[in-house]
Amino acid sequence: MSQSPAPVSDSQHDSEQHLSRQSAPEQSNALRACVVIPVYDHPATIAGVCAGLAPLGLPIVLVDDGCSAPCAEVLDQLAAEGHHLVRRTHNGGKGAAVRSGLQAAEQLGFTHALQVDADGQHDVSDLPAFLKGMQENPDCLQIGYPEYDASVPRIRFYGRYASHVWVWINTLSLAIRDTMCGVRLYPLAATNRLLARNDCGDRMSFDTEVLVRWYWAGGEVANLPVRVSYPTGGVSHFRPGHDNLLISAMHTRLFCGMLLRSPTLAWRTLSRRGGKRQTAHAQDDALTDGEDRAAQTADDSVAPNHWARLSETGSLSGMRLMVTIRRRLGAWPFRIALFPVLMWYFLLRGVARRASFDYLRRLEPGLGGVRLWARSFAHFMQFGEAIMDKVSAWSGEIPLSSLTGTGPEDLRDAALRGEGGIILVAHHGNLDVINAIGERHDIDLCALVHTRHAEKFNQLLEQATGRKPPQMIEVSEITPATAMALGDRVNRGGFVVIAADRVPIPPESVAAERENAGGSERESVEQSAVTRARVQHCDFIDQPAPFPVGPFMLAALLRCHVYTLSCVREQGGANPRFRVDFAPFDDSRAVKRSTREAWIEQAMQRHAGHLEARVKRHPLQWFNFFDFWHQAPDVPTSSEGASGSERVT
Repeated sequence: MSQSPAPVSDSQHDSEQHLSRQSAPEQSNALRACVVIPVYDHPATIAGVCAGLAPLGLPIVLVDDGCSAPCAEVLDQLAAEGHHLVRRTHNGGKGAAVRSGLQAAEQLGFTHALQVDADGQHDVSDLPAFLKGMQENPDCLQIGYPEYDASVPRIRFYGRYASHVWVWINTLSLAIRDTMCGVRLYPLAATNRLLARNDCGDRMSFDTEVLVRWYWAGGEVANLPVRVSYPTGGVSHFRPGHDNLLISAMHTRLFCGMLLRSPTLAWRTLSRRGGKRQTAHAQDDALTDGEDRAAQTADDSVAPNHWARLSETGSLSGMRLMVTIRRRLGAWPFRIALFPVLMWYFLLRGVARRASFDYLRRLEPGLGGVRLWARSFAHFMQFGEAIMDKVSAWSGEIPLSSLTGTGPEDLRDAALRGEGGIILVAHHGNLDVINAIGERHDIDLCALVHTRHAEKFNQLLEQATGRKPPQMIEVSEITPATAMALGDRVNRGGFVVIAADRVPIPPESVAAERENAGGSERESVEQSAVTRARVQHCDFIDQPAPFPVGPFMLAALLRCHVYTLSCVREQGGANPRFRVDFAPFDDSRAVKRSTREAWIEQAMQRHAGHLEARVKRHPLQWFNFFDFWHQAPDVPTSSEGASGSERVT
């Protein structure tokens, strides 16, 4: 093995390593990997790290980044044992040290370098997978993502995601799973060419920036797990103030660079969704279980503009992260992390963005250009604020004093009087605030939902807050028996909450569900088809829009009180205030069978008018991010001979 090269000067920026050519291994066409370890004052751990790497059988390149005398002595001993040593006379930062090591490794004739940190936090038994990945795809940059044990400081665990989400927005992709792990395997020639063209920083921002620029250059990436533990008394050279400032400046520069490259990056991301994805994308985009596959089969028969075709974005773990940031770190860290997430969603989710554009132009016909884009992004940000409010509500963090209007008292009084009934709601504002109030006052609430789309968030709320959401019944499973159970609930003074602004799933998808159902489930699907099928068009924001008949038919069948409920955010900031309105809408007990259809038509248009008035008062709190006006299934489905899509004026 080679002897230690002479120390080099920091002024020799791009050729800091003058290694003896006699020390380089024989050149060949075979892949040759080494380990590169940047070292700055880790005298207690570096020897153990080198010993732990011995089973890999790889040469080790140590980079002395201006270490103090005790650590320099340890490095000299390791060099005497045969390891390569690159010595920098002054501390230049982790980025400078890694760059020096990568250049030295290529000079020594290696084709790939496995970067490992010197602090001993990484489990070396996970490293052979990186070498296997190199053999399978030599041109791919293998990136480690940490799997932490209980020793990880929580502030580090959550804090690093602020950088991750900025990388996701700056690449318009989720391809890079973790941006700060100190384990990755670089193809040396391509990486050094990249570093020669781009200044990726000398300090802690290097690890992140080099990945973004690699991705911008069209490089492939793969993500591999690495177990990480934080030893007691471990040394960290991360300086929170200085390094966070550098990282923030880096993300600002990269964001500007992303804007220039956004057409190419967006096309790259979108094109790979339809074909072969990167290894990093496979886990994020695959359907994970039989239930999701059956749901997807049903969705295939739903009209293209139907809300049920819009799959949820993100995984439960991603939503759990955002909720944890909100609960553990507070509102402002949540907003900081939320901004790039919503920016990514806004730029890449064209269906949702176009639906927002269409909706906003209906409210303000002259809106266009930059004003339209800014207004639409504000629309998305309001949705993010609503998520934060949901978490606050279910965590018991919204006091009654923050609620204005008489809604909470009116709801409680109706419950005390035993005047249960149907509560009509819409995807406008944030009704979870009221749900949480109902839970606090032990009000019997049951929500009818399309559980497949609500399941992730409801599961998340329960896990994060320890509180169960109100009882939910999936709309696609309403049967005569279910209707009877709902009637019993109402007669006992309970309330059935149902959204009256999203049309039902058409019968084609019922057939798909029946195909995927077995035995007794098929009968349930058949019985629920009529309940879900009918829609009628009501005048809504100057154009007929489809609304579901089901909520009003259910109210007529149950012969009960009918109420409306709304909750909108009237004041933002650290102490939000919410306007809550709960009001009687109608009483279906007096509706005769002969007048049922006429009552339903009149009630639907009246409800559409009430909803339009609320939407115009608070336009950015309308959370139907799909083509609302063109979602109706064009099929005849009424059990009473009516057409599947009727016009109400």
